[in-house]
Amino acid sequence: MSPGPLAPGFIRNIASLHGEPGRQWIGQLPEQIAYFEGLWGIRVGEPFPNLSYNFIATAVTDDGTPAVLKLGVPNKELSTEIQALKIYAGRGCVHVLAAEAARGALLLERALPRETLKTAAADDDQATRIAANVMRALWRDDPGLDIFPTV
Repeated sequence: MSPGPLAPGFIRNIASLHGEPGRQWIGQLPEQIAYFEGLWGIRVGEPFPNLSYNFIATAVTDDGTPAVLKLGVPNKELSTEIQALKIYAGRGCVHVLAAEAARGALLLERALPRETLKTAAADDDQATRIAANVMRALWRDDPGLDIFPTV
């Protein structure tokens, strides 16, 4: 699958953040998509609108499972994201179906939201309770890895 024409703003973001490696990554994006289609047995669909710093597109696995392919220029932040999502293990967030940090790639469970927090909550108190429940689901004890920044 070819990603089709990429928005100029997306290309500028990648080039300004990553320089020459980013420009090379953009040039190799069709090959990267084809590689992961073969490796993970997926069919990549349309990219999501308004790409900013990662290529993100719908995908479907060979068994029909809806998924999302996320490709980015390999970097520490993307590697940390992969580790965090694996630690969460789908509790409060999507599952990681496959990942290859060295190539900046994630295959994620596709979440299909029914409604936004704004429409789900009748008022700020209810919205706060919903958000707090998600934060509670995400909470994990320190995994003992030195890859996460502290706040």
